[in-house]
Amino acid sequence: MNRYYQDLLAKELVENRQMAFVSGARQVGKTTLSQQIAQQFEVSNYLNWDNIEHRQLILGDNKMLVEYLGLNQLRTVFPLLILDEIHKFSQWKQFLKGLFDQFSGKIAILVTGSARMDIFRKERWSLAICVP
Repeated sequence: MNRYYQDLLAKELVENRQMAFVSGARQVGKTTLSQQIAQQFEVSNYLNWDNIEHRQLILGDNKMLVEYLGLNQLRTVFPLLILDEIHKFSQWKQFLKGLFDQFSGKIAILVTGSARMDIFRKERWSLAICVP
């Protein structure tokens, strides 16, 4: 099933290599949407904060994450990184900003999570596309 925002998000991520946020209530299809978008990328990685191994990659040495994502390799295509439920990490905004700043133009980032993300409450990110 092709979701309403799927083509819009995929196009923005592919063409502009930016960070996009999808938030909403539980069980509305955010993860399914992200997996469908991932199929439009030759290389994609999915990290879920609720998965202990994924959490260790996020919290661990930056080199581990870079190696996992293949960002230390020469590529003709750039990967998509999907971060699911990352808002449960107390420093998630700083983590994302650092990751995006370091790898800008080399990776597209799709962040999914609950409505508790409060994306615009304290900050305005010009690089973000927010889909309700």
